[in-house]
Amino acid sequence: MKIIGVSGGVGVSADQNEEDEEEEEEEEGQHSAPSALLASLRGEGQDKGRRGEPDTRIKSKIIFSPPVPSTTTTPPCSQPRPKRPTTLDIRGGVMTKAALWDNAELLEDLLNGDQLSHLDCRDAWGRTPLHAAATTEASRCLRILLQAGADVNLASGPRAEGRTCLHIASEHGAVENIRLLLDHGADLLAKDANGLTALDLAEQGDHANCMTILKNAAGTVGYHHSTYFYL
Repeated sequence: MKIIGVSGGVGVSADQNEEDEEEEEEEEGQHSAPSALLASLRGEGQDKGRRGEPDTRIKSKIIFSPPVPSTTTTPPCSQPRPKRPTTLDIRGGVMTKAALWDNAELLEDLLNGDQLSHLDCRDAWGRTPLHAAATTEASRCLRILLQAGADVNLASGPRAEGRTCLHIASEHGAVENIRLLLDHGADLLAKDANGLTALDLAEQGDHANCMTILKNAAGTVGYHHSTYFYL
């Protein structure tokens, strides 16, 4: 051992001095290791020139990039918008429904208002309110419409086979309606688009009472049926 000096009356060797230096380096390393690890996590020491500076390039790309135009388009309407019904269609519809439901009170209110001019209005099938009323046996609306002046012999459109109200009443077996229509001049000879009379339709439906009334009415005017001739 080589003594290189005296400190406080005690000699210090070179080996002991080296050991002390190594211990100090180890202590510094222990303290510096966490700091070095923390610095590496923060990104310090890798790019000292950018230490503490925000990455404005990325932020500017997010903030100032132009919006991407939307590629979503609204599909065109597959069907055209239905035509708005006219005033005549709306009024005719209300009157026809009142007759179909045999709502006499509503029908009278409509006729007492401004609906009288639409008495013989037609629906899409060419049917009038009188056609609708003829389907209900002993219809109150049928009498109201006839008294108001509805045309008893108007035929429906081709879609409804060109039938009169007498055709409709006979097809439905509405005995009282047939009597009322005949009293107001319904035409026994009228034929529908298929060449059938009211009596033909009554026979097809096997409405015996309707057939009797129609035959009796035909006998008073001389009516030629497909098989019989009434005088």
